[in-house]
Amino acid sequence: MPIYYEIDHVPDILDGIPPGTNEYHYGGIDHYKQILNLKSNRPDKGTDFIIFFDVNEDVFTNKIQTLEEKPPISAYDPIKSILLLKMTTQVHEQAAQGITAMIQEEILEMGLSDNMCFIGSAQVQTQSRQKKADQEYVPVELPKGRTRKWPSAVVETGYSESKSKLQTDAQWWLAESNGEVRTALTISVHQKKEEIVLQKWEMMERPTRENPDRHAPVMMQQVVMSRRPGEGAIHISNAPLRIAFESLFLRPAGESERDILFTEKSLKSLATKVWVVQQL
Repeated sequence: MPIYYEIDHVPDILDGIPPGTNEYHYGGIDHYKQILNLKSNRPDKGTDFIIFFDVNEDVFTNKIQTLEEKPPISAYDPIKSILLLKMTTQVHEQAAQGITAMIQEEILEMGLSDNMCFIGSAQVQTQSRQKKADQEYVPVELPKGRTRKWPSAVVETGYSESKSKLQTDAQWWLAESNGEVRTALTISVHQKKEEIVLQKWEMMERPTRENPDRHAPVMMQQVVMSRRPGEGAIHISNAPLRIAFESLFLRPAGESERDILFTEKSLKSLATKVWVVQQL
């Protein structure tokens, strides 16, 4: 059953950030690199995120974005001068790449590999924010009048402590794009036990008397992958996860084309690889 999250605004850049997230006032590029190096050497400590305040647009554009080592930018708010970094690990990468591999396999079976662009983590810029997802997808051919600013689907990954942030990120992609992002997938990996939560978010009509055309982000499906200590069996709840063909390709499915399905078998494979990398 869909779960409704009533929001009357686009989520703020810091909405959903876990308690205990490290916050710093930007003290120059050397200070920035020192903090980043410290956190990079301890990727399993604390939350996924680092917050820097007082980062003006000149610093962001000409100092941070020009660093030789690509900064792990999650989002930047030029109005509030807030920079949010996301410290991705091998676990994050395996989860995100695993989802992409599953989509690619489904598309390959339909003979549509040349019809979809897998653009990784590309920066999207709006008036109030610059943001990246962990994975972004957009079809080669777009509907008439649509630009390439927004992907058709995105993936956001994080540890379970950042689950609320993943939810607000999904809401942001859907709401800020006015529904041009059709599907947002979030993957939450528990840090202390073998459990992964995969959620699918979409926009749905939520009319009110004041706003009969109102839409809101909705969690449409949740799949949980888990394994108890000492057991070999992986438990999957609520499979398969379905992504509508039209949500990904932005057109109706033709003959021999179908929705993307994450089956119990493919979800078990995804979970196994994430846990191998995680080494609990």
